[in-house]
Amino acid sequence: MTALAAHRNVKRRQYGNPKIGATLIATSAIVFEGSLLVADATTGLASVATDAGAGATNFLGICTGFDYATSIPLTGVVGDGVIYAKWESNVEVLLVCAASVTAADNNKAAYCLDDEGVTDATTAGPGCGVFRGQEATLAVWVELGAPVLPAAT
Repeated sequence: MTALAAHRNVKRRQYGNPKIGATLIATSAIVFEGSLLVADATTGLASVATDAGAGATNFLGICTGFDYATSIPLTGVVGDGVIYAKWESNVEVLLVCAASVTAADNNKAAYCLDDEGVTDATTAGPGCGVFRGQEATLAVWVELGAPVLPAAT
């Protein structure tokens, strides 16, 4: 998959009790609506999950907008030390996924692959939730922010 180059609408379901927040965007980070967001483990600043690595960041949620004074640029919002990205978690969203994700991954941990997709590979990026069903090849429902339960013994 490639990094986002435009804002995107993400299909959502289950609006039971979403967690919402806003986090300051790291300087020079480019964020699009619909991006998977992470926070730097040291600074707490938000950026997209592209090339995040598994241990350097904490998952925030999916970008739902910005605290921005003018119209949102089509080329993405660039962090300048004063712009906040709004995000939402504890919702199910339909995301693209790595080819390795199958129906057998249902109820297992999902990890950020990049700013728009998820994988079942633990080394790709931070955990972002739990797989909740495959809609089609390379399209999967993920409950963002859901805790991963241990396997039944």
